[in-house]
Amino acid sequence: MLFETKFFLIVGAILLAAGVQLGALGAHALTQSLSASALQGWNFAVQFQFYHALGLILIGILLQLLGNKTPLKWAGWIMLAGIFLFSGSIYVTAL
Repeated sequence: MLFETKFFLIVGAILLAAGVQLGALGAHALTQSLSASALQGWNFAVQFQFYHALGLILIGILLQLLGNKTPLKWAGWIMLAGIFLFSGSIYVTAL
């Protein structure tokens, strides 16, 4: 199994679990301390993280099925960077 295959599967699963935790944090702990627009941004970042973590897992599965495909690897790395840059910046802005 390729390094990227394992990596994308594991990191995708970790990001999904983190998304559940961050969603719960937003729904329970941050409702009193964030404005409505900041909370809406937080929820959008969680949703974005979920979808792209699922995409990362799908890329890991496709790499396993199709073999060493460079465009898939690039897509995975770019998607991972997008999760951290986009969702991460929204989380920081909301706080």
